[in-house]
Amino acid sequence: MSVQNITNENFDEIVLRSDKPVLVDFWAKFDPYVMNTLLVSGDVMLQLLKLPEFQNPLTGLNFQGTGKLTTPLGATLLRTSVLPVKTAVGLVISCSETFEELFPGKLAYAQWAVLFSGASLLISNFGLSKIIEFSAPVLYFLYPLAIVLILLGLFGRFFGHARTVYRWTMGAALAAAVLELCRVVGFQPVVGAAGRVLPFYGYGLGWVVPAAIGFAVGMVLEKRR
Repeated sequence: MSVQNITNENFDEIVLRSDKPVLVDFWAKFDPYVMNTLLVSGDVMLQLLKLPEFQNPLTGLNFQGTGKLTTPLGATLLRTSVLPVKTAVGLVISCSETFEELFPGKLAYAQWAVLFSGASLLISNFGLSKIIEFSAPVLYFLYPLAIVLILLGLFGRFFGHARTVYRWTMGAALAAAVLELCRVVGFQPVVGAAGRVLPFYGYGLGWVVPAAIGFAVGMVLEKRR
């Protein structure tokens, strides 16, 4: 990767007409160490670089918290392709086809596509930080259950995929997942008690021991049948 000096004369050629990702550093001459970072897609980057504020090397974009244009501040503008348009379209198509098969006769494929597209558009307006804030508790609740279920499916042939084992193991994992959810949302009365009883609870692995105990109980009960 080479470093080039950008001027008003070569700006269009080096930045706007580049066929490769471009990293542009805008900085204030009196304080070149005040830097901010903004990740954008290629088309958004072109739009931003056409703003008058970006034509002046003494100005920049302050995107840390406010998202407002302020001068003079430095900025690092990085073009990225986190989710290309083709990927987004593919996800909508896959979800629409799957739900049309899961719920036949409810909605047509086109209606599912419109529904998923509209829902995605509405949710995206909350911003990435808000989406993560709302989804993190749900993910922390679901991931113990998903891991335990995957392990049971992988090694189920050793116990004949017995329902008793599944029920006891998943039941114990479910109880632990609720405690994990309390840890993430900060419900201190439960967090303090669970932290004293469950090993590895503070590391987000408090479900391991309960799931193992549930599995052992299920195996014993299955053997006695």
